[in-house]
Amino acid sequence: GARLSVLTQALAYQGVKRAQKTEERRITHENMNKARVAAATLGTEDPSDKRIWKSLVDNAFSRKVRIFIWKIIHNTYKVGDFWRHIVNLEDRGICPICNVEESLEHILIDCRAAARGQLWNLAKWLWEKKGGEWPALDIGHILACGLAAPTNENNQRQCGGARLFLILVSETAYLIWRLRCERHIKFEDNQAKWHSKAEIHNRWLMMINNRLALDRLMTNRLKYGRRALDPKMVLRTWGGTLKNEANLLGDWIIGPEVLVDISAKRRPRGRNR
Repeated sequence: GARLSVLTQALAYQGVKRAQKTEERRITHENMNKARVAAATLGTEDPSDKRIWKSLVDNAFSRKVRIFIWKIIHNTYKVGDFWRHIVNLEDRGICPICNVEESLEHILIDCRAAARGQLWNLAKWLWEKKGGEWPALDIGHILACGLAAPTNENNQRQCGGARLFLILVSETAYLIWRLRCERHIKFEDNQAKWHSKAEIHNRWLMMINNRLALDRLMTNRLKYGRRALDPKMVLRTWGGTLKNEANLLGDWIIGPEVLVDISAKRRPRGRNR
């Protein structure tokens, strides 16, 4: 009797694991299709699953952001429907701002939280300053941002533009997620402690200027060897987005600090701002 009981439990456990894996594969497949559809609007028609996965290896992705996107594709974050069937914890799956299920897509694309819209507008502004056309973003564009293939007026691919788009979309999405976690977990959705517009603006600006500074540093072949970036690629990536760019040296990679053409905002006094 005991042996049969153990066997039954083992079989039941295996069945649950198989069901979980089947569900995970279904969601991963759906997310890959979303990436595929979005890639077509970014200039890459019908990429294979292999090509989508390979795009995440691009060295323009920071390690944390690469893992973040990988987890989105595999639906491993404990948000939204993860909590749906956990007794007494179902409310954790509901967005406290919008009162709808808080999926990753909702957090990054649809949520009414001030940070989300403000951060995407900053990314959009810098991309349009570069001369690009900002797409109507959905979750697929975040997953497929490494497949962007913007072209110039002569229909020639702009590799620097593709790299900037990848950085803007992936890093902005990750910052939206980080600020959501701070608001939801660290501040427990206490509205008095939410990030101010100035803080949101400056966090994004610091993030993008840090990426620019890192790109400049990574051109040092003596220090980084084979991992070093091509200086021409860095110039093509950030050209057209810099502050006082007309007054910079032709090769601004080596020299004084260089910043993107967005100014920091002063933080208002007090918590309620």
